[in-house]
Amino acid sequence: EFGLDVKKFSPEDGTELSPTRHNINITQLQAAKVTLQNELENLDIMIADLEALK
Repeated sequence: EFGLDVKKFSPEDGTELSPTRHNINITQLQAAKVTLQNELENLDIMIADLEALK
């Protein structure tokens, strides 16, 4: 896990505000990647099925 500070700026006058800290868990990112890859594969299958119905 590592932290990422994201700078924030005021939309009104552009002054810099306190940064937001985001903790990033590599294991969670890898699990999300697998989920997305599976969803994309399912979408490819659905698209192919719909193309076949044309």
